[in-house]
Amino acid sequence: MKRVRETQDGVSNGELRPVISDSILGLIGLAFRARQVRAGASATRALIRSGKARLVVVAKDSSENTKRLFTYLARQQAIPIVEGHTCEEFGVCFDGAPKAVVTIIDAHFADGILKKAGIRSPRNGRTHQGEA
Repeated sequence: MKRVRETQDGVSNGELRPVISDSILGLIGLAFRARQVRAGASATRALIRSGKARLVVVAKDSSENTKRLFTYLARQQAIPIVEGHTCEEFGVCFDGAPKAVVTIIDAHFADGILKKAGIRSPRNGRTHQGEA
């Protein structure tokens, strides 16, 4: 099941968007195997501040403070942010402990996840609605 809350123009503007899809979790797992993803709050914070983050994914069951913090940080750097899956699902994906925040550092993986979510990519400006 996929849920997307769109803005008027469909562009990700730092607003937290709920997205749930098994194909998105599969892309995150593939990015992990390609070493193009980092998980955890401290790694995500460092990647956002360094400008290397291309997409931030926050777990739907993370705390409101975590969601608010990473929404603020992503908005400051104009990085798309989406909400999806649970901390446990991210933990299984990364063979470790539950993770509340995941960061994609490769632009192509980030575009693929946004495409599956039906959100316009800020990198190329194309809308991916209806192609999921």
